[in-house]
Amino acid sequence: MATRGNSSRSVLSRNSFQRTPTTFQDAKLRDLVNASNENLRQYVRAYSELMLEIRHMHELDRVCHFVMGLPTWAKRKLEENWPASLTKAIMKVENFSV
Repeated sequence: MATRGNSSRSVLSRNSFQRTPTTFQDAKLRDLVNASNENLRQYVRAYSELMLEIRHMHELDRVCHFVMGLPTWAKRKLEENWPASLTKAIMKVENFSV
């Protein structure tokens, strides 16, 4: 019975690890978040490309990381009506820059 508990823990830890970005991807995500002064379209494109590399991330985490990298004025506009998905957040931000 003790081995059964250990195996379920290893499966849980393996699944938890798959849901988070790798160290390299996490660093890229942080660098992207800190680059909030660049053009919004460039930011959306770079963030979308990075999300293609990080497959196992919860949708809410994707939205939160995306919003964190936006300029303050864009964050405030999104906070008025928080998007339920990354796709909706990107659509709203693209409308800001038009």
